[in-house]
Amino acid sequence: MFRRARNCRLRNPLLHIALGSAAALLALGGAALAQDGTRPSIQFELNKLESRKGACRLYFVINNRSAIDIGNLRLDIFVFDKAQIIARRAAIATRRLRPGKTYIRLFEIPDLSCASFGRIVVNEVLSCVDAAKKEEDCEPLLHYSSRAGVPFVD
Repeated sequence: MFRRARNCRLRNPLLHIALGSAAALLALGGAALAQDGTRPSIQFELNKLESRKGACRLYFVINNRSAIDIGNLRLDIFVFDKAQIIARRAAIATRRLRPGKTYIRLFEIPDLSCASFGRIVVNEVLSCVDAAKKEEDCEPLLHYSSRAGVPFVD
């Protein structure tokens, strides 16, 4: 193993504390990585928009890469039109999202054409409860993206 050099002492207690804290943070950072090397997250991808009888259906691909067994996640979203004017506000809820699993969730926004969508903004997380109905802080874990030609951002 390693041997300490004879004349190597940390004389400054603040430096000693700082080095110990840095080592602890490095250890925690490594532990926070999942087995596949990714950080815990909940990936929320707007995958497709589909016009349906006077409504727009939104298809989301949700990948729960966190350790939280989510019972329900509710987001407050705003749909902006192509002129960047707010067209609609909606709350969407996911139902259960088990850790390590990918889900497809569909939501419909009535009386709004998909062709009018300019972007979708997540205003806030209304609630995030685990399967045991305990409130969780999911917001730092959420990451948004889009493949639907309409930006989906926070």
